[in-house]
Amino acid sequence: MEETDSEQLQERFRTSYARFLSQGLEPNDAVARALLELQQLATNGAKPIGDASEDVKMEDASRQEDIEMDTLKEVASTSTNVY
Repeated sequence: MEETDSEQLQERFRTSYARFLSQGLEPNDAVARALLELQQLATNGAKPIGDASEDVKMEDASRQEDIEMDTLKEVASTSTNVY
């Protein structure tokens, strides 16, 4: 049985949304980008916006965040030890 247009749009939205989340976007930003991508496809059949950007690996994003947190902890501990 073939999917209806509505089901195809829903699946395309979910796929785009998940891709943008995996790139590290906030949920609201991911929704906005996915909707813009669907709108662009609907109006002129152009290639989706997200395909032009490179996927960000989640482990890379989290590693960067950990480095920043360690730096902040060092600064905080240094400032609390000053008499």
